[in-house]
Amino acid sequence: MTKPLRIAVVGLRHGGEHLDHYRQRRDVELVGLCDRDQSLLRQAGEKYQTSPAAWFTDYGQMLRTAQPDAVFVMTPPPLHAAMTIQALEAGCHVLVAKSLCRTLEEGEAMIRARNLAGRQVEVGLQQHYAPVYRYVQEHLRDPDFGELRGAWVQKYYPSYWFEPGHWQNRVETMGGALLDCGIHEMDVILYLLNLPWTRVFVSGRQFLKGPPERNTPDAAVVLIDLAAGARITVDFLDSHAYCYVRTGIVGSEGKFEIEHWEPRGSGHVRFHANSSRPKPKRIYEPPPDASTGHIGIVEQSLYFLDVCRGTAPSRSTLESAMESLSLQIAVTRALREERWVRREEITPRKDWRSA
Repeated sequence: MTKPLRIAVVGLRHGGEHLDHYRQRRDVELVGLCDRDQSLLRQAGEKYQTSPAAWFTDYGQMLRTAQPDAVFVMTPPPLHAAMTIQALEAGCHVLVAKSLCRTLEEGEAMIRARNLAGRQVEVGLQQHYAPVYRYVQEHLRDPDFGELRGAWVQKYYPSYWFEPGHWQNRVETMGGALLDCGIHEMDVILYLLNLPWTRVFVSGRQFLKGPPERNTPDAAVVLIDLAAGARITVDFLDSHAYCYVRTGIVGSEGKFEIEHWEPRGSGHVRFHANSSRPKPKRIYEPPPDASTGHIGIVEQSLYFLDVCRGTAPSRSTLESAMESLSLQIAVTRALREERWVRREEITPRKDWRSA
């Protein structure tokens, strides 16, 4: 049998989402859990039946002592760059949560560290792995779809963070439901269409009560122009209680509609073609074992094992995440200044995906 992959997790508030998928697997060994919250650390240690010797409050000590093959960096975005680079320097593969980091300079440092270490880094933009989006990617060149015209997102999603001082209260740290959650839909459209964004406009407002430092929008319209003339329109509302997410990709001959926020389901795809065609409508339902709720997370967790072993290429690379990060930075500036922000103001690079 192949030697088990030794894994460790830092940031246990969200890290457990991945660990849950590794239970009962003999090809994975959990060797380290790290969190500054000792109560949370103890709870996770007991849940995943690890020895207290594998519990750490010091990240560097965990890397030195546990010597993992791969590390899940599930901490807030301001910590991602430093912790990812530290893990790479320790010889580990990394799966780092989104948002990638705070600045393009931090992202570039992560790319340099990855290249120097010769290890793999996957970013937790798990919708790249969701069956519904894999299906759309496979059929975007169908004649029934035609030439790309644009895409749209309707996202009504509740915030759950209201504690003073929490990173989610600030757009500067990629917090709030628009940047932290909404980036999934904006990112996956960029991924599917494989086109760089060219300019962004945002109009937003804040109306929910929260800590004094909170500056994240609760309602916003985002317009994203892409190369080749296509446009993404995002209609966002922090609904406080109601979840609804639907994405559409429109071509000259037909359109895909992806409905994926189904807490007990895996989403589905409706394709509508020109009514003159023999089969103008079809529906794709994912397989029974597809992930539910946060779709794609099970698929990414398991796929990451193959990436670490060198038997599969990454589907969520640092370069792809840099494209989304540059878009997030543009969104924050456009939100603050309520004007079109052009790509060259954020980065001179035409396309991070071709890096």
